[in-house]
This record gives sequence, structure tokens and C-alpha cells, in this order.
Amino acid sequence: GYSDEEVSNIPNQIDIGKISIGGLLLTNEEEETLFNKYIQIIENGLLNQNFLKQENQTIEIDGKSVQTNSYSVTLTKEQLNNLYLALLEQLKNEEVILGKLDTLQIKDDNSQSLRDSFIDGIDELISQINQNNIGQDETTITVYENMKNTVRTSIQTNEYEINLDFLSTNGENFIQYSEENNSNNTTKNIALSENNGDLEINITTTE
Repeated sequence: GYSDEEVSNIPNQIDIGKISIGGLLLTNEEEETLFNKYIQIIENGLLNQNFLKQENQTIEIDGKSVQTNSYSVTLTKEQLNNLYLALLEQLKNEEVILGKLDTLQIKDDNSQSLRDSFIDGIDELISQINQNNIGQDETTITVYENMKNTVRTSIQTNEYEINLDFLSTNGENFIQYSEENNSNNTTKNIALSENNGDLEINITTTE
């Protein structure tokens, strides 16, 4: 487990601007409700795990050196999948999101409502996880925080490493998803930069 002081130091805010679902913005109250609900599910899933804290870690984001504290936890495949299942079970009953989908009044190719298509998609994911939920493969999740804000979340296994970066400085916002697959030596990088209202998107892949 980890101490109350360590828990209080774990970042509790990811500032990535307004969240949009199907073009419909969430209100500030809805964002806060969703964040608190899902962070609680994650905290409950990690409650009995041992976190490793490392201070004064320097990482590079968008060519800038960022001083961080990092918090790492290692989970088995079964532990991680059980966390996914808890999040998905909540998500498929999440009226904040389902209500937004209802207002769009759009049907898919099978004449299903967006609500039903959304729920069916999650049920399919849940079924796939349940069919492949045993194993001792380990995944390490590391969260890097700077000034109480999460700037990088890293997921690392024997097969791949994924990094999700968020950085906001002096009117510039930077978001980057990067994936490195060790099994086939491929990489994927998607970066979004916003500077004074100008948005730039860069996508690169290597094989």
C-alpha cells in the first residue's frame, strides 16, 4: 500500500481543455463528475498495490525538458484487465455520455441508435477481455506530474510502450500519443500543437 501523504501527492488533474463527445461539449460540472467517478474506480483498483515514487525526474516533451515526480505501479495481466472491466462496466451505463448520444438522433448502418451501438461495442470489449483474462504478463503504468498536473502517462509491457503527453506552457498546448511496438519494431506518433488558436497535427509512423 502507500501512505496518506503519498496519495495526496499523486496528481489529480489532467488539464486538456474542453472534452467533446460527438461534437457535444461536456459542461464543467459533467467533466468534474466523470473525472471524480472514474478516478475513484482506478484508485479502488489500485488500492492494495505498491507504488514506486521517484522525485526529480527530467523528461522531454515537445523538445522541452520537464522536471517531474513519477509514480509507478506494476500489474499482472489479470489485475489490469479487471481494472479495464470495472471502467467499461461503468462506462456502458454512464448516463452523462449516453444522454449526449441520445440528443444526436443518429443511427448506424444497422438502424441502431448511437446509445445501443455504444453499449454493444463496450459489451464486445468486455467479452473479449473475459475470454483472455488469465496470465502473469506484467504491465507497468507510470504517471509523471509537474506542479500537480499530469504531463505524461506511460504504459509499458514486454511487447510495447505507450506514452501520452500533455503540456501547457505560455499559451501553447501540446498533446502527443506515441507507441513503440517491440515485437515488430514499429512506431507511431500523433502530435497536436495549439498556439494562440492555431492547431497543427503531425502523424508519423515507422516500420
